[in-house]
Amino acid sequence: MRLVKIFSLVFIVAATCGCELPSTAKNNESSVPGCNSQGKSDQKNPHCVTPTPTPSSTPSSTPSSTPTPTSKGWTWMGGSQLVDQPGTYTVQGIPSSSINPGGKAQPCSWTDSAGNLWIFGGGSYNSAQQHSLRQDLWKYSTSDKQWTWVGGSATGQLGIYGTKGVASPTNIPGARLAATCWVDNAGNFWLFGGVGYDVGSGGTGLSDLWKYSPSLNEWTWMSGPIYSNCFVQGPICPANVPTARYGASGWTDSSGNLWLFGGEGDTALNDLWKFSPSTGMWTWMKGSNSSGSYGIRGVADPSNIPPSREGAMTWTDTSGNFWLFGGAGYTAQLDDVWKYNPLTNEWIWISGSNSTNQPPSYGQMGVAGPTNDPGSRFNSAVWADTSGNLWLFGGGQFGTSGELADLWMYSITSNQWTWIAGSYQAGAVYGTLGVASSTNTPGSRVFATSWVDSSGHFWLLGGDGFGGDPNGGILNDIWKLDTGH
Repeated sequence: MRLVKIFSLVFIVAATCGCELPSTAKNNESSVPGCNSQGKSDQKNPHCVTPTPTPSSTPSSTPSSTPTPTSKGWTWMGGSQLVDQPGTYTVQGIPSSSINPGGKAQPCSWTDSAGNLWIFGGGSYNSAQQHSLRQDLWKYSTSDKQWTWVGGSATGQLGIYGTKGVASPTNIPGARLAATCWVDNAGNFWLFGGVGYDVGSGGTGLSDLWKYSPSLNEWTWMSGPIYSNCFVQGPICPANVPTARYGASGWTDSSGNLWLFGGEGDTALNDLWKFSPSTGMWTWMKGSNSSGSYGIRGVADPSNIPPSREGAMTWTDTSGNFWLFGGAGYTAQLDDVWKYNPLTNEWIWISGSNSTNQPPSYGQMGVAGPTNDPGSRFNSAVWADTSGNLWLFGGGQFGTSGELADLWMYSITSNQWTWIAGSYQAGAVYGTLGVASSTNTPGSRVFATSWVDSSGHFWLLGGDGFGGDPNGGILNDIWKLDTGH
């Protein structure tokens, strides 16, 4: 299993300041608080390596060669089949087919109105084949299939905050990964927290909020402290601002407000926050760092709240409701589905289990079923289609499973899962560059970047997992999925 590899990036950050490591990163240590000598959980640390139950109806480890009725197939669009490739940098601002950001895991990502992908930072390999955090900003054009290095550094650098609320061409967030990202109604990109560098040193958790204008190519520090490790509000950690965290979930409502849920700080969290770009103020809506309250399945209640988690999968339906699936929870991994109504401030537990570490149940490929379930997992690639349904690829499971390579769809009408394609675990089948095929498939991966272009196609970039190399690592391959919907 290779999930520990990307978490070693956090050691680079923590080592620069002697900070306490987040519990996820501690998975790399031989002796982890709350874990026994084999790295197995005694239920005090949710990120220990816990055995994963045997999946029900596990598909073959080889990608299916039979076309499914609901998928036209994957297309390998670019990037390398090899892992741990360093980025290639030339002159900023010039698109080119000969440059790329290299392998990327957990960068901040946004999609502009033209359906182009923008990414900032993340975990990478440098030219010396070492783990490193990035501070670079890139744009990928889905029309000409070229990358543009927009700005930032090819190495991990400290943040330059400037004056709060004032844009400047010299401002830039510090290098980081696992931040929460949004796009507002005006097309500006927003970034909160993550793990990385503040104004003065490498830190662990960050709680700063930034806005980037694609038209001006300028960053603005909008809120939060310039120092890391604000896990508890105090003299240098402002009140009524979310505390430092990484792996939090995010949504944007119809009014352009930014919503933040959970993540991992000094503990797993389930607090819900709303930020108004018009007032520049955060509002704490509910929750804290608890084990949650499921209530009755399908029934909204003011006391309902999902358990604490990081790395959950999120999407927004056509009615403006926020949806959440799975993640790495308070004591283990989750497979529950929740819906939140921002107008009533109420959560509904929709489906999935209120118990942890659930195995997948695949059922019949292409057929929805009430017992189908992807199982507990975290940091999958996700997309929402025009009907508000969730599409999910891969993700991670601690224990014997590691990274996954299966494709699922969740219907918000029937509240049922459908196993669409792919395997529990698989290497990549790239096929011919630019040519779709039902036999093509990305390899197993976690921490990938996903987005939807202006034509409704689903795209996938990188992550940590397996390409054409038998050894796993950080990927920079680009894929497009035509679902036939």
